[in-house]
Amino acid sequence: MTDIDYLGPQGRDAFLNFQHLARATAVYPGRGFMVGKMYAALGLCGESGEVAEQVKKMWRNEGEVSPERTAAVKDELGDVMWYVAVCCEEWGFSLGDVCEAVIQKLQVRQAEGGLKHE
Repeated sequence: MTDIDYLGPQGRDAFLNFQHLARATAVYPGRGFMVGKMYAALGLCGESGEVAEQVKKMWRNEGEVSPERTAAVKDELGDVMWYVAVCCEEWGFSLGDVCEAVIQKLQVRQAEGGLKHE
């Protein structure tokens, strides 16, 4: 890979602050144990499904993107982000490191011509 710091110090701080705020509001069974890992991962799946549900409703209504539906998608995406942050906590990852790793991976793929719309 590369030694490039993709997020920069301000980006890292923003992710770290969000992760700390998520941790401070995390109340669920088994925190710090396998049960906590499972709870966080299942919550992430559930909230991701809620985002998909909002999109499905837009599609059902012939692509209607109302302000209410847009607000609902934003709300559900916030829940997804919270669960991503607590998943990182449960697994001992820095949210910034996870975000940086995926950007690094995708930029390498892009440089190799591997990012395409098919």
